[in-house]
Amino acid sequence: MAIRPTLTSSHRWMLSAGVLSVIGSIVDHRVALSCDEIRARLAQAGSAVLRAELPNPEDALSRPASWRIFESDTGVYEALLQAAMALFNAKGYPETSMAEIASSVGIPVSGIYRYFPGKCDILTRRPACEN
Repeated sequence: MAIRPTLTSSHRWMLSAGVLSVIGSIVDHRVALSCDEIRARLAQAGSAVLRAELPNPEDALSRPASWRIFESDTGVYEALLQAAMALFNAKGYPETSMAEIASSVGIPVSGIYRYFPGKCDILTRRPACEN
């Protein structure tokens, strides 16, 4: 709130989750860096997240299934993540079905399982290949 007081509660939550994701990302990478280099990169990435312009989640849900927030060469994995997060934010995690997520991306429900074992794995960003 102190950094960007005009943001909605939902947008502040998204930015907070994004910064925490940046901080937590250190456990996903195996690059040999000094502590100072790691701190600098995490600070730079966290600051970039805090400066990000956020879309209105309702706008994303009202667009056709073929629309993507990503570049044209971005894969289904990222599209599933974006669609799921928008739906989880708008409807809540328990009320969002796999069918709704698949429909938002324009794939059959069975197609999700090529990328994620289940709905909770989408939320935790754990792809099917890691199991």
